[in-house]
Amino acid sequence: MVSSLPYADTNNTAIPCVTNDFVGQESNDLIYQLTTSASADSLIISTCNGVSEFDTYLYLLDTLLNVIGLNDDDPTGTCGFLLGGSNRFSILEVDVDPNTTYYLVVDGWSTSSQGNYAVDITEIGPCPSSLAVDGTPISGTYSASGLVTSTAIILNPNVVTFSGGTGPGHGVELQGGFEVELGAEFEANNDGCP
Repeated sequence: MVSSLPYADTNNTAIPCVTNDFVGQESNDLIYQLTTSASADSLIISTCNGVSEFDTYLYLLDTLLNVIGLNDDDPTGTCGFLLGGSNRFSILEVDVDPNTTYYLVVDGWSTSSQGNYAVDITEIGPCPSSLAVDGTPISGTYSASGLVTSTAIILNPNVVTFSGGTGPGHGVELQGGFEVELGAEFEANNDGCP
């Protein structure tokens, strides 16, 4: 059972007590139960980490064991780790509901796909609805790869982070010495937030 998110685990599907409990693939698998937080929007689940030693396959199931999401080999091609010269590790990005229980199945592609692995689970919260400087909300327009229009002068002698939502990628960091003038616009990329 996953106690809290983010979560990381290393394990082994080749040990004698591990069997093929889930019918997705024919290899041994391990199943994790997790519950999302009240602010959950999506999960990123990955075996791409330099520890996994076999061709992994990930499934996310609801409590009725319906498949919510699955991934064999990283669809984005961003995994920097290879197995036998090929992309064989899994990265699953899937939308989820808040306060909901799910089951994660770490499986292998074939009966011989088993052994040591590491899995990382990261919960992503909703996109920010407003910007804040040091926790104080400011008004403005903010969209993914769009523009932020300031409505006040923001002096930034140190690094100030515009933030909102939770999870990685839900903030825009301005480098020290950056100044946003009244009415100025600057581009921001918030990792897919609308």
